Amino acid sequence: MNNKNTNYLSKHYNEFIYPKPIEDIDEEFIKKKKYYLNDPTYYWHKLWPEKPYSNQNLNILIAGCGTQQAAILAKQNPNHSFIGIDLSANSIAHQKKLIEKHNIKNLTLICEDFRKVELKEKFNLIISSGVIHHLDDPGSALEYFNNNLTEEGVISLMVYGNQSSYAINEIKGALTSLKLDHNKDSIDCIRNLFDRINPNHPAKIFLQDYNDINYDAGVVDMFLHKSEKFFSIKELIILLCKYNLKIKNLSDGRNLVCTKFFINNIPKLNEIRKLNIEDQWQIGQILNWDDRKIEINCAKKNYLHENLKLNNLNIEDIYICSSSETIYRVDEKSFSITTSNGENYNYNYNFSYESSRILGLILQGKEKISKLLNTQSNQEKILLKEFFLFLVENTLVDISLYPIKIDRE
Repeated sequence: MNNKNTNYLSKHYNEFIYPKPIEDIDEEFIKKKKYYLNDPTYYWHKLWPEKPYSNQNLNILIAGCGTQQAAILAKQNPNHSFIGIDLSANSIAHQKKLIEKHNIKNLTLICEDFRKVELKEKFNLIISSGVIHHLDDPGSALEYFNNNLTEEGVISLMVYGNQSSYAINEIKGALTSLKLDHNKDSIDCIRNLFDRINPNHPAKIFLQDYNDINYDAGVVDMFLHKSEKFFSIKELIILLCKYNLKIKNLSDGRNLVCTKFFINNIPKLNEIRKLNIEDQWQIGQILNWDDRKIEINCAKKNYLHENLKLNNLNIEDIYICSSSETIYRVDEKSFSITTSNGENYNYNYNFSYESSRILGLILQGKEKISKLLNTQSNQEKILLKEFFLFLVENTLVDISLYPIKIDRE
């Protein structure tokens, strides 16, 4: 553990608090029905697809909780117990304001490098979003997580990918001689640069999806951070393996999936499907070019190896529901799924009223896919299985081995 790195990160996030904090959880999350992808209630089926939903108390650690994540999760999940740890005193101070404002009782905050904190109990869920890639040794965090995770626990992890940030990193490298630092002159320099840069520059295009350029802490975090690592999915898998961890599933996998690119070339589609999943993800990371955030759920390797339910998924015996930021529509002759970036996938059919009703229940996570397949002819069954498989492998739907609890108002 490098104290110089820890001191730098503490100073960085004390001076430039990030992410930009919210002031009211009710206004920004509750009323807007927003949830983190690792919310243990709303997205139970993402974290534990092999288990039926349970509201039993969970111990949850948020390692590097930032300005608000721990408070929001605790507010939205009052039946679970949370510990939030962050080395930025100012970030912790803002979380305390949210605790007081919303009378949150189930969250304990600690201002420290989480790797130095000894905890009495193990955790069912460890959340670390945008944290370990800033450490001098990301593996030290993974070792800590593994040591503090229950046998069936989940680690929700987000790290930076090494593809879409390439242009930003090239600019940072090119400006090294300017000795930019955490100050107003450097922030203004970056803003002025991007006012004048070619609109077609890949870095300028990249920034269209982010608001960071519009506030000082965002500029510092995007362009002036001095401790960052960027991962290919294979590099991340190798690092996880070193600490006896393995990817359980993709929390948000649309930036890693690849079979959608071969939908009109069946022979190549079948070849892609023969590759192991890690190779498919590597192809997807490059083809999607949208990997600023790689969001995954991990578990202990032994747990995943021994869990036959997860190792032998059968498309007919799973439950599905629309994933985050996708919308599905069902009418008398077809159903379609539309993604947030405008991709659209349709399946046209000539179902009976009863089959259409079953399809609606399937898309709500209330019936297995097999319930619909059993009502169809052999040819229709083959086509339907193929379409459902396509939806699953491209994370256009979430999956579970048990009915999915969607409505949690």
